[in-house]
Amino acid sequence: MDMRGHNQPPMTGNWIAVSRDVRDHPIVGFGQSVTPADPSRGAYSRNEAWQDLVMEAKYKPFQVHNKGKAVTLQRGQLLGARAWLSRRWNWSEKTVRIFIEKLEAEFMVMSENVKN
Repeated sequence: MDMRGHNQPPMTGNWIAVSRDVRDHPIVGFGQSVTPADPSRGAYSRNEAWQDLVMEAKYKPFQVHNKGKAVTLQRGQLLGARAWLSRRWNWSEKTVRIFIEKLEAEFMVMSENVKN
């Protein structure tokens, strides 16, 4: 039986550290549901969306293709259009935009446009 718990040494591999304080965060705290854009399927909560952004961010330089052009993402960056996030999280694009704006206002993310 695997007995790893919160008092065990850190595991090596693909993981992120998350503060316990996130549970009570006013923007991304637990229990903050979002009305789904498509009611026939579930939507990410605000916390799930936040963790998804953190998990999608690259931990080392990584090359992606955007509209036929190679883009190198640096550590901490991700490429994700609002339309893509909207479909992924099952939120309206307006809800995604407002959520990202709130995160930006709290300096939790920075957005920049990719120029082609």
